[in-house]
Amino acid sequence: MWDEENRLVSMQAISGVPSGAKKKLDFNYDYQGRRIQKILSTWNGSAYVAQSTNKFVYDGWNLMAELNGTNGVLRTFLWALDLSGTAQGTGGVGGLLTIKRIKNEGTCGMGRRTGLPHCQLGGSSV
Repeated sequence: MWDEENRLVSMQAISGVPSGAKKKLDFNYDYQGRRIQKILSTWNGSAYVAQSTNKFVYDGWNLMAELNGTNGVLRTFLWALDLSGTAQGTGGVGGLLTIKRIKNEGTCGMGRRTGLPHCQLGGSSV
């Protein structure tokens, strides 16, 4: 299913899929059109039930972190200059250096003073 801004907001298994394999994904976006949440649900025999919620933290258009439902850090993303030779001149295209998978080592939130995303990763701030 797509919304009026042509963004994918929901998708689910077709009716022919066995009950145990049915899954549904729901997506939420911020005012800039960036995907900020993904909810994975499974079929319990009569309805879809949410199993996990992932949230996404950005710096401009660059994805900085993927969080679980309790703001635990799942992945971080390290960016360099993009194809324009700047940090985000082409929206980060070509600038992604690495994706780091984190195992229950940190949390993210909004900085109190700056209002910008702030992550605490095993004693280090990002």
